[in-house]
Amino acid sequence: DTVEHAMEHTAENSVERKTLWMYPGQIRTIIIIIFSQLHQKAMAQLQTDIAVIGAGPQALTLITHLLQKHKRMRERLSAGFSPGFQVFDPSGSWLAQWHEQFAAQEIRHLRSPAVHHPDCDAHNLRTFASERADELYNPYSRPGTKLFRDFCETVIDRWHLRDQVTKARVVSLSPPGQLPQ
Repeated sequence: DTVEHAMEHTAENSVERKTLWMYPGQIRTIIIIIFSQLHQKAMAQLQTDIAVIGAGPQALTLITHLLQKHKRMRERLSAGFSPGFQVFDPSGSWLAQWHEQFAAQEIRHLRSPAVHHPDCDAHNLRTFASERADELYNPYSRPGTKLFRDFCETVIDRWHLRDQVTKARVVSLSPPGQLPQ
């Protein structure tokens, strides 16, 4: 893996433009990312096998399943090393856009049943909701928005993912052999 970067200075802050060349297996992807207020921890984690763009429910699901299936990733994460994946989101945190959109639309509960959630065990949300059964809506025990949010926070903490989102906005993806514009 290699990283190239250039600095741009604006009146508000410094912006670093990073180009990452990653080689997951035989696939080669070039990603350009704008990092605003990038700190040293993020710099140390730039080399990665898997880049996840966005930190919504699907990204959280992907990461928890990767950690469940790959012991080495769990061990590296627990030891404070880069686990082999990096999540990029403009907010720098898990589920920020999801929470904002649900609040703006005043959505009371999800459309999906309680078995569809970011944790690896399909029954964990129902177990989590055992003292909050009034927040599961019929049909299909659809979780209330606050219940789902609280559950996702426990998933993030249980898997030690709180600090695994890099505040970055992906601005371009280019196929192998083609430099970004």
